[in-house]
Amino acid sequence: MKNKKNFPKPVDIFREFAPNSHAVVSGGGKIIKSYNMEEVEYQKAKDSIDMLLNIQIKTAKKNILSTLMKFFGGIAAAAVPVYAEYRIM
Repeated sequence: MKNKKNFPKPVDIFREFAPNSHAVVSGGGKIIKSYNMEEVEYQKAKDSIDMLLNIQIKTAKKNILSTLMKFFGGIAAAAVPVYAEYRIM
């Protein structure tokens, strides 16, 4: 009997994000299916992926700010001698 909802299989989700883990996941898929836990495992995988995505976005924002601060610091360091030369001459 097919599910009315069209959820991807947990095995397919894990294989998409970890293609070399087919040996580990293949046996677990039967257990998940036998207990009818596809939706629960799908939600767990989705929550984990969302959490990792949020962490990566926060890290990227911090890295961008750090890079911008270094860039503007370099511009300021280059501007000081130019301004000093202008004032001396």
